[in-house]
Amino acid sequence: VSIIRTLHAQSDSGLRLLDIGCAAGDFLRYVASVLTDIEVRLYGTDVMPELIDAARTRFPECTFNIADITDKQISLADIHNTQFDVITMLGVHSIFDDLACIERILEALAPNGCAILYGIFNPLPYDLLMRVRKSGENNLEPGWNVHSQKTVSELVSGKGFIASFIDYEPNIMIPIDLKDYLRT
Repeated sequence: VSIIRTLHAQSDSGLRLLDIGCAAGDFLRYVASVLTDIEVRLYGTDVMPELIDAARTRFPECTFNIADITDKQISLADIHNTQFDVITMLGVHSIFDDLACIERILEALAPNGCAILYGIFNPLPYDLLMRVRKSGENNLEPGWNVHSQKTVSELVSGKGFIASFIDYEPNIMIPIDLKDYLRT
């Protein structure tokens, strides 16, 4: 939120914020609730139509669209008819084996824009690409990858941007969901 306030202070007009992988829009609703004193136009994108439908119902003040950011033919700016001052993606990057999603984000940023990706990045120069399988089943699911800070930095700098990583360790313990160990 402080980054958004800083960008707003440097802006001549209101900000445009896009949340990628917005699900039912809860993060955008939170942003709207804490930034009541500045003009921020909010947008959300998700790949699942049922989540976008729920988001539109729960938060009609926001603009939501369906998009698959792994599709190299799409432009987030074209889908929403604007470029963005702030783009957030909270934990979503770990489901992708490659980082084409970051390229889509960088293409949609307005000049002097900022992208905020929340999640785990390996400080060592190794990308960990995982597959998971529920015990007793044969289906391997992709995801839960940990891309290296080096890989992300090289991609971002190759596009003319700067990457920085901020260590964050919350002071909470999340209880294990006995019905869904993996997603806990």
